[in-house]
Amino acid sequence: AFRLLRRWVPCKPPPPAMISEETKREMGTWWSIVWPSWIANFLIVGMDLTDLTFLGHYDNGRYQAVASAALIVIGFTTALFVNGPALAVRVLSANAFGAQQTELAGRRLQIGVAVAVGLALLCSPVWAFAGTITKSLANSNIDFDKADTFGQFRLLGIVPNATFDVLSSWLVGRRIVMPAMRACIIAFVLNIALNAIFLFGLGSWGGFGFVGSALATACSRWVALICLVIISQGEVRKCWPKEMAPSFTPQRIKEFMGYAGFMICRGVLENLGWQINAIFAVTFGSAQLATNNCMGNAILLLNSALVGFNAGTGTRVAHHCVQDDKQSFIRVRRVAATVMFAWSLVVMLVFLVGQKQVGAFFSDNSQVQSLTSELCILMGVMYFVMSLFFLCMAILNGTGRPGIILVAFIAGSYLVGLPLSYVFAFHVPSSAFAWWPNFQAPRAVGLGILGIWLGGTLGYATTTAVAGFKASQVLTQWPELVAQAKKTAEVKKTATLSFVDHTLSMVESTAKDASVLLSHRESYA
Repeated sequence: AFRLLRRWVPCKPPPPAMISEETKREMGTWWSIVWPSWIANFLIVGMDLTDLTFLGHYDNGRYQAVASAALIVIGFTTALFVNGPALAVRVLSANAFGAQQTELAGRRLQIGVAVAVGLALLCSPVWAFAGTITKSLANSNIDFDKADTFGQFRLLGIVPNATFDVLSSWLVGRRIVMPAMRACIIAFVLNIALNAIFLFGLGSWGGFGFVGSALATACSRWVALICLVIISQGEVRKCWPKEMAPSFTPQRIKEFMGYAGFMICRGVLENLGWQINAIFAVTFGSAQLATNNCMGNAILLLNSALVGFNAGTGTRVAHHCVQDDKQSFIRVRRVAATVMFAWSLVVMLVFLVGQKQVGAFFSDNSQVQSLTSELCILMGVMYFVMSLFFLCMAILNGTGRPGIILVAFIAGSYLVGLPLSYVFAFHVPSSAFAWWPNFQAPRAVGLGILGIWLGGTLGYATTTAVAGFKASQVLTQWPELVAQAKKTAEVKKTATLSFVDHTLSMVESTAKDASVLLSHRESYA
């Protein structure tokens, strides 16, 4: 009776699934890379923010501006040995693993560690005199000699900083993300404890003073690297070549530096833009500088999510590109865009609602608190724009086009952002922005720190527009991008591969013949 009912009574077909099984699998793989990378980067950046937060509550925030003056130079030079080599290792190793070239991936790691450590050692004298360099760029009432001392203690952690980022990026390229997260959790908790002990003392011991914060971070960096090496040594040994000499052939070094060079320039230009804005803030006083660096580190802390999204998206895009899987690329792009858009809206809402609470978290100084509430609305808008840019950057990095990102940064930061920051900060009448919520005019002409961040927001909007235009052309240029990815991964057809290709072509032609016969049979029927 049920069969007769099903035959006679018309039934609606079941509704199609909102999310296909392929998309769900891609989302699971993407998220398994994103969330540990997010947490690991959050904790790494959180160490710098921990320093500034503890110093903001130490001696009424007196040394917060001192540390900020040193971090201007430290943050700029970090791009040389972190951004470039680490990102290059992640993308190139993802290509190598996608092509099943495990030994090549190990050689990428060897080159990356050597380049990162070498560049870090070259930057060491700059860290040692960070305060003096900042003083030569801007005049202020900050104690720059103490900023030199702060930089010298932070110098103790420069080598583990460089090595950790390269090794963790290499593991991400292999879709191994848990070791870095575990090492960062240990280091972050240790950094909080050491900051409290080294700054405020323990028992009868009075602590190291303000340099205790820098020393705490340097020690935490070493602990993070040691933990990562111990946890991931088994995976590294599987790919580590016994002979290191073939890793450093001129061709491989040229190929690595050709990719890393764009990323180094991009990181240097980005950090230089941030630090030039910090130099602008120095001229307005210690409170403006402390506010600028606290909010800058807050953006970097929130960018940990975007860095995680970027790592997952870039890794999967590179993997799909070398395997010529266009549909999987479309799926991962759709997943990343949806999640990043939703996350940026949540962060923007938090900035809009918690304007008063953000400043109290960073400092006990009432002036810093009021300046922070002045910037919250602009910070929310800027973060939304940056999330769109990180999506475009992940697609361009994964498809092997880092040069476009460099062009976008030059156009956005140096042709739009910095000139507008200077004009808004020093030359726009304060009365023109009297309507801005919580605005406190530093002088009759010039918007101060508000103008600096307003110009930066417009600069990022320009950068996003340029990068987005080129990222939208990936599908039309897909064959060329796939060919370049396979060349980078050193994919070569051996006799076995040729036999497999021949067998697959025979199977494909047989399937076509069968489909033709089946269609003839149906037509005869």
